[in-house]
Amino acid sequence: MNYTELVGKGFKGLKSGTAWGFWATVQAAVLGLYLVLVGAAVAAAGGPGALETLWNRLIGGVQPSLTMLMPLIVIYAAFVVAALLAIPLRLIGIGGLVHITDEFQSGRKVTVGGAWGWGAGRIGRVFLIQLVLGVAAFLAAILALVPFFIGIASVARTGDAGGGALVGGLCGTSLLMLLMLLVLFFLSAFIEIVIRYAVIGDRGAGSALSAGWKAFRACFKYVFMFLVITYGILLAIGVIDGIVNSIIQAVFTASTAMFSSASSDSAQEFGTVLKSIIVTLPVSLAVGFLTTILNASLWTAFFRRMTGLDPDAPRAVYPPPSTPTQEWWTASPGSADTQVTDPQSPGTQE
Repeated sequence: MNYTELVGKGFKGLKSGTAWGFWATVQAAVLGLYLVLVGAAVAAAGGPGALETLWNRLIGGVQPSLTMLMPLIVIYAAFVVAALLAIPLRLIGIGGLVHITDEFQSGRKVTVGGAWGWGAGRIGRVFLIQLVLGVAAFLAAILALVPFFIGIASVARTGDAGGGALVGGLCGTSLLMLLMLLVLFFLSAFIEIVIRYAVIGDRGAGSALSAGWKAFRACFKYVFMFLVITYGILLAIGVIDGIVNSIIQAVFTASTAMFSSASSDSAQEFGTVLKSIIVTLPVSLAVGFLTTILNASLWTAFFRRMTGLDPDAPRAVYPPPSTPTQEWWTASPGSADTQVTDPQSPGTQE
């Protein structure tokens, strides 16, 4: 598999204005949801002035009552409700962005509205996939803590005599945590494949999970290599972003120290920090948009090559995802017909 070519196709996805526009509308919708609900909660609490008065009373040592804390409770509830209502928007964003990258790499045009419609039409299957894999990751995390809990229980039951069990539990938990991180590492690739079966292949959640698992096992070597490459690219972008933000903050700090008096107060320092945040925030947002679109485009390029949807692929690894009723393998497991063919080497089998 030509990874350089796939990475090139992924970066070409950044040229899609529809992808940038769509993701901007998704983030604007999420932000607007928070602003409306939290803003309404703040207004109901009496506005910023009332909250400042409440805060001063609390830090002044006044014993809080439920009535006094009610404005803060309402605001917190508004955050929770906004977070819950934002989940469908994020799910639509995932499906819509995958659709856009697929259409772009297919040479077909798609609009922002069309992407919203496509993502909304597949929100149920994307949600179920995220839920199933999220629960699996959660259970893996709980399982990794079992030795630690056993050690704690042993200490509580036997006192100092259970210290060895606690140490053993900590060691076991550390090893299982490392294993869990490895599982989550591969799970991040698995979910990318499964979601593309659901969105591009138009399969239901169960069918997408089944097909994704078969593809993940059969093409594990290719998936692993591409996962390492994508993590490396995104890590490099993150490091560059961190360096740029550090330089901007250093410039602001140096300029403040150069032009401010020796008796500068905390308000001036706060203003400097606020200015640096205002400058670095657009950079961070742009980088966030870039990495999200790039990651979607990279995995769509990989999926299209893996399934034979890419016209540049000499031969499909297995049947395209557009035929959900077709059996993935027709031969019995372990036979020569089940061996996976390298898409770049039609005449060889592994």
